[in-house]
Amino acid sequence: MGIIDSAFELTDEEQLVTADTLRSLFSALRIPDRGSPREVPMPLLLEITSRFYTTYLRNTAKETDRPQPRAAGPGELLAPIEAWRSALANIIFLAYPDLSPEERLATDKILTDLLGALGVSRRRANFLPVDIQQLIS
Repeated sequence: MGIIDSAFELTDEEQLVTADTLRSLFSALRIPDRGSPREVPMPLLLEITSRFYTTYLRNTAKETDRPQPRAAGPGELLAPIEAWRSALANIIFLAYPDLSPEERLATDKILTDLLGALGVSRRRANFLPVDIQQLIS
């Protein structure tokens, strides 16, 4: 949630939908019941050790003049939904490599639908994670 929000400056409504979607996904994947992650990708480590994204979300929620999301302008680098989906799904897949093929497919579908609904392919991102930069370069 924090990665998506910090990249795309989600509206309050988009935050709620995103949080609900991800909560449902993690519940369906039984993430809390799977135990400790096998490998901890950097974004997950940032959250575990310093609550980086949680702090970001709390701080931006308090701002009255939060930046509004905007469409990308001419000449701005856009990453396709597939690149974002792959980068986000890989955080889950690296942490929990024992996910079944069906769970991996469901994760990809849910993330693709969510990112599509947010208009990621037409939206300016504040940053592109390294995984995405590698996929589009």
